[in-house]
Amino acid sequence: MDVGDKVAIEPTVFCSDSPRFQNTNLSKDYSCAPCSKGLTNICDYAGICGLGAQDGGLAEKFVTGARHAIVIPESIPLEVGALVQPIAVSWHAVRISGFKEDSSALVLGGGAVGLAAILSCFGHKASMVVCSEPSKRRRESAEKLGAHVFDPSSVDGDPIKELMDLSPKGHGFDYCFDCSGLEITLHTAIRAATTNGTIVNVAIWGSDSINFYPMEITKTEKRLMGSMCYTREDFEGVLDAFEKGNIDVDKTKTM
Repeated sequence: MDVGDKVAIEPTVFCSDSPRFQNTNLSKDYSCAPCSKGLTNICDYAGICGLGAQDGGLAEKFVTGARHAIVIPESIPLEVGALVQPIAVSWHAVRISGFKEDSSALVLGGGAVGLAAILSCFGHKASMVVCSEPSKRRRESAEKLGAHVFDPSSVDGDPIKELMDLSPKGHGFDYCFDCSGLEITLHTAIRAATTNGTIVNVAIWGSDSINFYPMEITKTEKRLMGSMCYTREDFEGVLDAFEKGNIDVDKTKTM
């Protein structure tokens, strides 16, 4: 990294950043359980620049540790480079799901994180992606990114049955990503996943509890997991996908 390089800032703060900050809860021995495993995104004392760790992200100048600055290649426009951070949220979810090339995916929710999940699935060479979203405007955005779209509010009967009909052979989706954080979307993700499929909760929920029947995943050996934030590896993965054309730069500009 040289003076004058364009960079994307990975804004999480974790244990090994503690020498840079005073009066924080960061571990002084730099060794909370997650950080000792390299899982800095779920550091016990994690913070994010602008959210309790360090202000000034929209200022003309900003000081950060070198490990948090990832060089943006010259081939990537700055307006696209600015999207690396939000896309990295969903890239992380897809990466840790163990996503396999030519797999099918269902994305619940077509907001910013859902659209980023569509891009990330295609960046991992998904064979098809379906986005379930009641908002027409968001469905149009998802469609522009290459996803098939489904309006759950337009169905009189069981929307999950119609969703299943959109999956390969009607057997369900290999990977389902809940980017909405509603009881109905999580249940939909679980039911729409194929046997032995993977369901990832990407959404940030409120504090209310929901009803959940564990046998829905046990009897079909489905895997339910969570995804939180991102690491430097995810920023690098997104930039690499841009460079290799696995994520369409032009489509990203209008997401």
